[in-house]
Amino acid sequence: MDDVTTGPAHQSVASGDTPHDGASGDVRVRAGGEVVFGPSPPQAVSMARVGNLRWAELQAFAVVGSWVVTTPEHDVRVALDAVSRHAAWRAQMLGDRLPTVGALAVDVVTVPRHAGLVAVVEEMATVQSTADRLAVLDDVMIAGLVEATTTLIDTLSPVADAPLLRALPMVVADLRRDGAVVAALRADADNGSGGSDASDASAALVSSPLVDLGGW
Repeated sequence: MDDVTTGPAHQSVASGDTPHDGASGDVRVRAGGEVVFGPSPPQAVSMARVGNLRWAELQAFAVVGSWVVTTPEHDVRVALDAVSRHAAWRAQMLGDRLPTVGALAVDVVTVPRHAGLVAVVEEMATVQSTADRLAVLDDVMIAGLVEATTTLIDTLSPVADAPLLRALPMVVADLRRDGAVVAALRADADNGSGGSDASDASAALVSSPLVDLGGW
């Protein structure tokens, strides 16, 4: 499969553009949209996966933060604000412990592992009702990141990735705490809206392409 070299380093990570480090010349996007960081020794693989997770947490920070001002229920607004801030904290944790390979900087590797993930985030941002937002946050973002982070832990080297192995269980625990809060609010919202079928359908609409991509 042919590789296509991406554009300059100042491109927006949040928009899903893949930055390219001119010093390393080693960030590419395969024809299928998947980001590749040059030769792939074990630490380079860890770097790419952690950079992808950091990107996802930053998207959670932005999207959930944008919901705060347009969610009518006060208790949900407070919870969403906390979830957004927690995502920023997790992104910082990941960035501080991101494996380094050559001249690649943290912001350069903070990219989605596949271009299709950008569309998932954009779809999340369009969700309007409180029940739908909580369902998407619960089923798609939080549950998906728990699974992706747990899977990553199982692949890391106890020697080369020791800092990550100490930090990632804290990331998972924080995600699960947020998940418990969101699940409780979701149950209340579903009861208030007359059932969970509609919110479940909304979450499924967002999660379907994520499943096709293999998750976060």
